[in-house]
Amino acid sequence: MAGNDKVVNTFTINAETGLTAENFKEPFTALKFDSEVKRVKFNGSKWIVGISEDEHASVFNTETKAALHCKPGHAGCMVKSAQIDQSNSYIATTGTDGFLNIYKLSSTQESLELLSKVKICEKKVPAERGFDLEPQWLNEDTILIPGSKSLGFLSKDEDNEKVWEICHEEQVQHDHEITTIFSLSNEVLISYSQEDSTLKVWLMNEEGAKC
Repeated sequence: MAGNDKVVNTFTINAETGLTAENFKEPFTALKFDSEVKRVKFNGSKWIVGISEDEHASVFNTETKAALHCKPGHAGCMVKSAQIDQSNSYIATTGTDGFLNIYKLSSTQESLELLSKVKICEKKVPAERGFDLEPQWLNEDTILIPGSKSLGFLSKDEDNEKVWEICHEEQVQHDHEITTIFSLSNEVLISYSQEDSTLKVWLMNEEGAKC
């Protein structure tokens, strides 16, 4: 227990590379939240991502010790997940409002800007776990997204980074909305639907997808 009878939750961060004792020589407050923390994770580079019941996700730079908050967030709703792209240039968050927000980190990575809000679900998303709506960056121009019955790709416009368009791969489909999807390689995708309790493995090739 902590002061004021608040429970202290301990999270284990899976960080195979990138984090060492040099990053944390002394105890300090990295991130503060207004509500219960749901998940804490390391992105494999230098960012710690915190997901709580707040409207926005929060990230902490282990090199500069800067804490950033993805605001404006998912107004009146709860953030579900957050992912930083491989180039450490963009952050994508999803929320119970059914939207995916895309933020751009500044060149100094000390601030961020909301670029776009994209509707990825037809209805609001339940707050409980299992509906994590975890996006996956394939590269800095393309995001693999859940939220519909078929696999979704969100792509950045070549001329305007504030414009992102959705297309769907109808061959990769569930009976209900996909809640989790990720790529193991260029040829293998994993998709899961909480509502139909089904996990599918897809083999991708030039002709399309096979389950």
